Amino acid sequence: GRITSAFDGRVGLENVEIRIPALNDHVQVANAELKFNGLAELLSFKERLAQGKFPEQMAISLKGLALDVHGPLMEQLYDQPAERSVFTAISEVACANVSSIGTRELLDMGYRTFETDAEFSYQFQPGAQKLSFNLRSDTRDMVAMQMSMTLANMSEKPADLRSNPPRVSLVTVELSDNHYQRKVQEYCAGKLGQD
Repeated sequence: GRITSAFDGRVGLENVEIRIPALNDHVQVANAELKFNGLAELLSFKERLAQGKFPEQMAISLKGLALDVHGPLMEQLYDQPAERSVFTAISEVACANVSSIGTRELLDMGYRTFETDAEFSYQFQPGAQKLSFNLRSDTRDMVAMQMSMTLANMSEKPADLRSNPPRVSLVTVELSDNHYQRKVQEYCAGKLGQD
C-alpha cells in the first residue's frame, strides 16, 4: 500500500491487505485513515498516550473494506450458530427448509464480496467526564448502520476505569435496508417455487 498524510490531521494507508492467518483468509481495504480535528490533535495524540491519558478525539475511516462471502472469515461469522439478538435477526428467515441466511444462501442470492465503508469515531470531554462513540457503516446492497453510545463518569486515565467505571448514559442503533430484504424475499420466493 501507499502512505498518505495531510496537514488537516489525517494519516492513511491505501490498498491494504490484512491477512488473518488463523482463518487462512484476508480482508482488502482500499483506504484506511486515522483522522483528528486538525494537525494539533494529531501531534498531541502520542503525548496524551505517553501521559496515560485518552486522546480527546479520533476517527478511523475504512473505505472499500472488501470481504469474500465464500471465505473462512465469513463462514465463521455466518455459519456458526449465534445467540439470538437484534443483530442476528437480520439473518433469520422462514422460507422452505431455510431458517437462517448463511454463506451458501448469500452466494445463492448473488453476493460474492461484501464491500463496506465505515467510520468509527469518538470524542472525549475531560471536564464533563463524557465519552461519545459513533459507528457508521454502509455495506453495499446489504445494510447501513449507525450506532452511537455515550458514557458518563469517564476518567481521562484508563488506569482509573477499574476502580471507578463509567456508566452508559445513551445508546442508539439505526439500521437501514440497502436492498437486502428484497434479495431475501426473491430468494425465499425461489425456494418456495413462487418466482
